[in-house]
Amino acid sequence: MLQGDLYEGAPWVAQALIELLEHPDVPDRALVLDLLVELALAESAAIIETPSGSMTIGQATKRVILGGRERFRVEAMQSSPRAAALARQLMDEVDEWVTEGVVRVSG
Repeated sequence: MLQGDLYEGAPWVAQALIELLEHPDVPDRALVLDLLVELALAESAAIIETPSGSMTIGQATKRVILGGRERFRVEAMQSSPRAAALARQLMDEVDEWVTEGVVRVSG
């Protein structure tokens, strides 16, 4: 990711970051959540192949981040104030995607 652009590995990086949050011993949860926010806000129109088919890197990354909604809810309730604020920002972003039809909840 560079200045708002996503690269081919972004969906897999997002997945790894979400999985990292499952571990209670992560020393800086805010840093992990901040990286996820950056991935959520970035875009790329480049097409990649995913298990769900061909899609833009931005769409693939958003679908992965959408899958982390429950984890973000936990972080918003149990993390430090900074991490909780970032988790709420992610939840707001994801809710907006769903409301606007940017990312479908299923399929």
